[in-house]
Amino acid sequence: MKFTGKKYISLVSIIMLLSVLLVACSSEGSSNTGKSSSSDGDKVTSEGVKENVILGTHPQGSAYNSTSAGIAKVLSTKSSIKASIKPYAGTNAFFPLVDDGQIDMGLSSAPDLVWGIKGEFGYKNAHKNIRTLVIGNYPPTNGLIVREDSGISKTADLKGKRIASGYAGNQVAQSLVELHLKSVGLTWDDVEAVPVASPTAGLEALRDGRVDAAMGSSPLTAAAIETDAAVGGLKVLNIADVSPEDFDNFPEEVAAEIAEGIPGTRPFVYQGGGFVEEPVIIFEYPVILNASTNMSDETAYEIVKTLFENYEELHPVFSWLKEWSDKSMFEEKPPAPYHPGAIKYFKEKGLWTEDAEKYNEELLQLVN
Repeated sequence: MKFTGKKYISLVSIIMLLSVLLVACSSEGSSNTGKSSSSDGDKVTSEGVKENVILGTHPQGSAYNSTSAGIAKVLSTKSSIKASIKPYAGTNAFFPLVDDGQIDMGLSSAPDLVWGIKGEFGYKNAHKNIRTLVIGNYPPTNGLIVREDSGISKTADLKGKRIASGYAGNQVAQSLVELHLKSVGLTWDDVEAVPVASPTAGLEALRDGRVDAAMGSSPLTAAAIETDAAVGGLKVLNIADVSPEDFDNFPEEVAAEIAEGIPGTRPFVYQGGGFVEEPVIIFEYPVILNASTNMSDETAYEIVKTLFENYEELHPVFSWLKEWSDKSMFEEKPPAPYHPGAIKYFKEKGLWTEDAEKYNEELLQLVN
């Protein structure tokens, strides 16, 4: 049957009227769910917990992204919160958004938290609203890597070579490269710097032959493993060109420069895993799940409680998350002050101590 002219207009009018009535009925039906909306339009439960939260993370294919996806999955299935992730170039890109409440959380390295709060390096402003929720794992992090067929066997061989640099959204990656070069007496003046946007982009440049070396991200990162397969093998260069067997003699001055250059970072012997098949000397530092003072205490409490009580659900999702547990997610001396909602849970669990209180107060004085 065809509808033309006035009949067609009448039919459209009826459909539009029905649509309006259905929307109105739906709105009325939802008014008795026991949930409300906050002043800025965010829906919250009757307990004051925000229903939907966004977790800022690094680009797809990175270990941070995979870890964030696991956190979001557990929160979404084990709490009243529906969490989603949103990738950015790096912590430098999403930190300001967490700070002012445009997104709810971030997964960042400890060095990034220190720099971000102080407004140092790639951070234009001091983001003083950032607060720690839980401590994550201490992931193995490569320094510089090269292709297996490059003919480069040690860091000193990189003099005059093309090195991925800049890492616009990730100050840690840039600093790791600089410190790795410095460990053998090289600077950017000794190499050809090739700007890239992120560690993932650096791996792509290495795969495509546009650089000779790049920051290798985590040995367990999907992007690094894929690059290894694509080029027929990657080689990790030992920091300071010290062999793993000789790690006990690692230069103390180099270790001190690393700790000073990237807070919380240290060299260690990685025994292998991911695309790395034999022991190498690389970096490690903790990752931190953080929020800001814009997050309600109730929401922060719910997030911390859920992760503590369901940490085993994290383990199958991604290798980094296997190290997350109720024994490791709290430390007395975090890189940033704890969120009050997190402190409430720690007190209930008997984890909060006088030393933790004292150190937290010291951190608060530094950021205020």
